[in-house]
Amino acid sequence: MKNFLTLSVIIVTMVAITVTSCKKKDDNQDETCVQITDSRDNQTYPVVKIGDQCWMAKNLNYEVANNSWCYNTTASNCTNYGRLYNWTGASSACPSGWHLPTDAEWKTLEITLGMSQTDANLDGWERGTDQGTKLKANGSSGFNALLSGLRNTTNSPYADLSTNGYFWTSTVGLASTKYYRRTVSSSEARVFRGDMHKDYGFSVRCLLN
Repeated sequence: MKNFLTLSVIIVTMVAITVTSCKKKDDNQDETCVQITDSRDNQTYPVVKIGDQCWMAKNLNYEVANNSWCYNTTASNCTNYGRLYNWTGASSACPSGWHLPTDAEWKTLEITLGMSQTDANLDGWERGTDQGTKLKANGSSGFNALLSGLRNTTNSPYADLSTNGYFWTSTVGLASTKYYRRTVSSSEARVFRGDMHKDYGFSVRCLLN
C-alpha cells in the first residue's frame, strides 16, 4: 500500500510538471511573430521577437517605383541586402500589418538590448555600449542588421557597402525635410542616431503593428 501511494505521488507530480511546462510554452508562444510572405511580390522575410516587439529580421526588398534602388544598380545587391529607399518610398514600403518604425520604437529596441533611456535620447555615436554589435549580422539579438550602404544625391550616389548600414525611421527630424535614422558600422559597437535629408536612400526594417 505504501509503495502504491508513493508511486501515485510521483505520477501526480510528473503530470503537474508537464502541464506547467506546456502552459509556459503556450504563454511564451506568439503566433503573430512568425515568418511573413509579402503578398505583393511573394518575397519571404524571417521575423524576430525582441522584447515585446516583432521585427523583420531581413532588409525590405519591395520595389517602390522611382523611390527605391539596388545598391550600384546591381540586382544581386537587392537580393543580398534589400533595397535602398528615400524617405518617401520608405514611408509606404512596408506590407499591410507592418509599418516603418518611429524613432521612439527604435529607442525601445535599443533599451531592450541594454541601452539606458538617457543614452537612447542622445544623438551621435555616444549612446549605449554594445547595442550595435547585438543588432548586426550574427549578433545576439537576431535582428541581423546588414551593412547595406546608402544612396545619396551626388555624382557618385552609392557608398559604404559592407561598412555601414543605415535605417530610416518615420519620425521627422530637426527640419521638415529631414527624418531620424539609425546607423550601425563595421568599426563601431554602438548605434548612431541622427537625422538626414529625406532624399537619401537607406534600408528599411518593418515592425509589426
